[in-house]
Amino acid sequence: MLRVKKGGLKAIAEEPEHILAPSPSASLMEEMPKLEAAQENWQMLLAKALVSMPPETLSKVVGCIPSDVLVEVIKAREDDPVVKLALVLLNAQRQA
Repeated sequence: MLRVKKGGLKAIAEEPEHILAPSPSASLMEEMPKLEAAQENWQMLLAKALVSMPPETLSKVVGCIPSDVLVEVIKAREDDPVVKLALVLLNAQRQA
């Protein structure tokens, strides 16, 4: 059984709101990862959707997408060493 001393609830109720409420900076810090996760940028979402397609469908769909959009998708991951390697290999194949 929970016992509260006389005036105990009154003391809690009189605490300043800023002590009871989370600070705005804490809520903003919680929102940042959520936004980043929610914004799994459109480039990555498009890339994931494209590579999940069967090869025949992928070829047809990629042919319909403007090249500047595809370049944006690739540039979104240009810091990824695997993407850099893939681009080098593709350029080497095109030149051969």
